[in-house]
Amino acid sequence: MKVKYSRYISISVLLTMFIVAIYFYPLLPDKIATHFNAQGIPDAFMGKFWGLFIMPIVALLLYGLFVIIPHVDPLKKNIEKFRTHYDIFVFIFMTFFLYLELGIILWNVGIRIDMTRFVTFPIGILYVYLGVLLFKSRRNWFVGIRTPWTLSSEEVWNKTNTLGGWLFLIDGILVIISFFTGKFLMFFMVWMMFVIVIILFVYSYLLWNKLSRKEQ
Repeated sequence: MKVKYSRYISISVLLTMFIVAIYFYPLLPDKIATHFNAQGIPDAFMGKFWGLFIMPIVALLLYGLFVIIPHVDPLKKNIEKFRTHYDIFVFIFMTFFLYLELGIILWNVGIRIDMTRFVTFPIGILYVYLGVLLFKSRRNWFVGIRTPWTLSSEEVWNKTNTLGGWLFLIDGILVIISFFTGKFLMFFMVWMMFVIVIILFVYSYLLWNKLSRKEQ
């Protein structure tokens, strides 16, 4: 996917978010539910302007950050090596925000969907592709598993991100399965992330330490 085409696609998703917000603005009450707990019950509310537009605005800011990163990274040449996968991830991430916006709108127009299950499947897809992105990533300062040890060693980076790719891929598949079974939703979506982060942090240090000893 060429950079310019991927940008057009992602920008079209962003524009769709703003168009959807504008369209539904007069159809919603002055105060709308914007956040839901693990049981799918709304636990935070906002005025409808910010409730509708906060998602597109945040997505726009994040998209701007995604566009800037390949230009400001000191190792930007490495990002270009997996730029296609990076751009696809940006598109998936923007689409995820559009999906969340539609879910909030559906709930507030009276369609009482289970928001916890509603977000499960796309989060699983996001995790799966994040795993793919980690497989393809090359050492840089913004994208991938970045610890002091992965940034200090090409070998540590490659092995840690490969492990991270498998862990995110497996967890993403488990999240998708939990969507259909209705079991362990929060564990695979949230708590497993903490476990994966800890595993990768410790693994990168142990691997770097092992390689450092060999070099002595």
